[in-house]
Amino acid sequence: MRNFNENMITKVVTVSGAYLFNTLQDAQIYFPDLAINVNGKNFTGAMHDVHKGVDIMRFEDWKTYQSMSLD
Repeated sequence: MRNFNENMITKVVTVSGAYLFNTLQDAQIYFPDLAINVNGKNFTGAMHDVHKGVDIMRFEDWKTYQSMSLD
């Protein structure tokens, strides 16, 4: 899924925990460098996830992403 938009539920996963926000703008209050289409200094770009049967966006900090990567 690549039809992400700023009004989607947004999950941010860090080494200290997972956080769920109603919109990307809400998440950016705490994590300002989140961006849908580009990787940032601290977080990946948006990835697909599902929460309670609904498509949502998921961002991971780089340490989490690397620890979950198969490479």
